[in-house]
Formats: sequence, structure tokens, C-alpha cells
Amino acid sequence: MKKRLHKGFTLIELLVVVTVISILAAIALPSYNAYVLRGKRASARTAIQNMAQMQERYFTQNNGYLAVVAGSTPPQGWVNYVGDTYASRFYDLSVGITAGTATLAPAYTITAAPANGFADSLCGSLTLTSAGLQAPTSPSDCWQR
Repeated sequence: MKKRLHKGFTLIELLVVVTVISILAAIALPSYNAYVLRGKRASARTAIQNMAQMQERYFTQNNGYLAVVAGSTPPQGWVNYVGDTYASRFYDLSVGITAGTATLAPAYTITAAPANGFADSLCGSLTLTSAGLQAPTSPSDCWQR
């Protein structure tokens, strides 16, 4: 009589594999999501710094800053969103202007607000003023990483 060779996996073996994969996924997914969020926040910080440079260049040529409204068409060469395209953006950039007076110089505040379904529950909107003040200042992840 010939012995039968069983090919395949037992139910217990499959359950062990599924359990191990589930545990790894439970650990890896939150870490991955936090990494993606930090990357998007870093892109927003870079876009804010680029907008600040554009504002300073504009100021040297026009003796004033330019207000930029989120969702509107910015001047040639300016970008008022963060993402590959406007349709896939995850932050909208806007610039608010404070007119100068006899004792105060004109100023601006650049804001990167989460948009298009993206949410940043840790930091929310990021802002930078012409005086170099950044908000939010806490937690430090918002501007340091």
C-alpha cells in the first residue's frame, strides 16, 4: 500500500500566518501614516519658505507685499497650494497683508491650511510671518522636522 502525501497547509498553520501578518500590520500602518504625515508637513514648510522668498522679491520690486488668496490664480511663477497638482493638493497657501503705517512697516502672514480632505490633527494650519514668527510652536514636530 502506498502512503499518501498531504500537500498544502493545515488550518492551524494558516491561522498562525494570518495572526503574524495582522500583528505586523497593526504595528507598521500607524508608523507609515505618521511618516507620510511628516512628509506632507515638511512639504508645507518648504512651500511656506518659498512663498516668503517670493514675497521678499516682490517687495524689493514693488515696495509692498502681495496678498494671495487660497484657491485663486496666483501670479506667474507663484504656487498657492502644496501637492503635485491642484486637484491632489493637501495644503492651501494664502498670504494676508498688513499695510504699513508711519511707524510700522508692511507685513505679511503666510498660512498653509490643510485642504482637499487632508487633515493634520497634530499641527493644523502652519503660519509664518514676515518677522519670522512660526505657529504653532508646539509640538516641535510642526516646524522642526
